[in-house]
Amino acid sequence: MEVKQKIIHKEFQKLKKSFLAKREKIKIDFLKQNKAINCCKANSKLIDELIVEIYKSKTKHQIESNVIFCICAVGGYGRELLAPHSDLDLLFLFQNNVSEESKKKLVELFLFPLWDLGLNIGYAVRNVEESIRLSRKDHVIQTSMLDARNICGSKILFNELQKNFKADIVKYGDKLLRNKLDERNKRIIEVGYDYFKNEPNLKESEGSLRDINLIFWGINIFKMLNANDFKTSSDLLSIKEKKTLRSSLEFLLLLRCHLHYLSERANDKLSFDFQISISRLIYKIPKKIAVKNQNLYVEKMIKNYFSSIRDTKNLTEIFTQIIEKLLKNKSKHLELNSLKVKHEFKLEAYLKKVDKGIDNGNDRRLAFENINKLARKEIFTEKNIKLFRKIFFSLDKKKFVNLYEIGIVSKLIPEFSKISNLPQFDRFHSLSVGQHTIKALNILKDLEKGEMVNKNYSFSFNEIKKNLNRRSLFYAALLHDIGKGKGGEHNKKGKEISKKI
Repeated sequence: MEVKQKIIHKEFQKLKKSFLAKREKIKIDFLKQNKAINCCKANSKLIDELIVEIYKSKTKHQIESNVIFCICAVGGYGRELLAPHSDLDLLFLFQNNVSEESKKKLVELFLFPLWDLGLNIGYAVRNVEESIRLSRKDHVIQTSMLDARNICGSKILFNELQKNFKADIVKYGDKLLRNKLDERNKRIIEVGYDYFKNEPNLKESEGSLRDINLIFWGINIFKMLNANDFKTSSDLLSIKEKKTLRSSLEFLLLLRCHLHYLSERANDKLSFDFQISISRLIYKIPKKIAVKNQNLYVEKMIKNYFSSIRDTKNLTEIFTQIIEKLLKNKSKHLELNSLKVKHEFKLEAYLKKVDKGIDNGNDRRLAFENINKLARKEIFTEKNIKLFRKIFFSLDKKKFVNLYEIGIVSKLIPEFSKISNLPQFDRFHSLSVGQHTIKALNILKDLEKGEMVNKNYSFSFNEIKKNLNRRSLFYAALLHDIGKGKGGEHNKKGKEISKKI
């Protein structure tokens, strides 16, 4: 066995040289083209090829030839979206009754070459029964199984795993969904609710890569629960939703791949020290314009980032609300009405529901799908403006935030769309202009309700108790930064814009 392993090791040294050359080419192509999904797929395929070559060498030299097993890619690698320095998640799946010694020899045969390349490996060694049993106990394992993909070895064994796993999802899929929603809520609290931060976490924040994964995990679970209702998981998404998720995924992975290559490690925090370098790799801006504003590259990149995560966050909120409703009603059938039937969207009807405190995923989904299709005359009606004002002055913060996130605020106040995703680069702000504005407005509403009365806000609270013009105060909070992004003194420019509004 040791002699054969030495032979394989020599053969691997040739593979290693080829592997490193191909990996470098993937990097060069990415830096030229800025195509992130292509880069991640190429990285995944390259690892696949390497593992398959090691498997072929094992077969040729008849090492443990009587052992039936397969190697599965799971997690991001399973989805074929492997970023340059991300961990490689593998499942070594063995048939029952394989000795521990044989397992050890085979696992090491594959892991040692991968470690030699400096790859970070997360791996598990199990049989089918163990895989299913452990996945029931740990929803993280269960989620990774959703993305499982066979790289090499016994297809029969892998198909057995898939069959048993799907049968298990039919029984316990609702529990997995509940665990994923709870996990998201906990993660958001830990990372922070302010998702429009200037130094964002590309993987964990709201609207990030994890949220995109959550949508597809949820859809895949429903696909297993309702195998006869639709052919593919994408049947549950509208054309706009598919484009939105694809665009957001591409952009977030673009930032992530550049971040990995520049930092030469797995890194998901887009910190200031990398933003200038990455933005200049992504955008081409005429020198005359760039000289006048050195921040232009970064501003453009962060603005696009804010736009991407806002869309993703919207869709995640929509789908989680729909899933929450299904779990509450103990239903295993996803409502397809908003996609299969052409509903007529009326902004007035939506505003009435928001005003009454009604907020459900299907209504939001319909609004998200149609808000940009509305003609001006359908938006600027007397009833719509009256309802908008009513929601704006309501002390229920969620109502106006709903309008902001769906994009209705920017429709009724077009000037707001200019600042909605506008980044700020100074020591006083950590959020986009739009998010900062909404936060200021929410603090004002909390103070009016008698909340947040602490030493930080005691002065403001005492002032609000005086006989102030409440409407003027609310408008001032909403429009205090409306002149930003236009150059010069934003307070003076904002004054003229506010008069118009």
